[in-house]
Amino acid sequence: MKLFKKIILTVFILLFVAAAVFVSLLVYEIRFKKTEVHREESPDGAYEFVLYQVGAPGWPYGPVKAEIRVLGAEGDVLDKETIVIGNDGGNITVHNLDELRWSDTALEVVCHGEEGVTTYILELAEGE
Repeated sequence: MKLFKKIILTVFILLFVAAAVFVSLLVYEIRFKKTEVHREESPDGAYEFVLYQVGAPGWPYGPVKAEIRVLGAEGDVLDKETIVIGNDGGNITVHNLDELRWSDTALEVVCHGEEGVTTYILELAEGE
């Protein structure tokens, strides 16, 4: 009888661990996973713009979180910003970027979702 109880207990523990791993992976996919959507180099080649989608869109018609970054020549992050795009439950695509305007000191990012247009300014100098 003791052996039967140990086997049952072991099976329940293994099922619990498997369920915990599954739920953890699901939460990571929905909330935290960064998927690169677009990467573009500045006209002078000194900087790079990267757009990531963070997690999955809100269900059924919610916004989606994104992260925009400016990278330096060595690949170091000069500036980054977490943004929210109201895209009616859709994933972010390159078509959500309207314009990238490079200047000597900043990058102006104009993006839109189904619910409006927003402009973000990213600094090109580290520590500003």
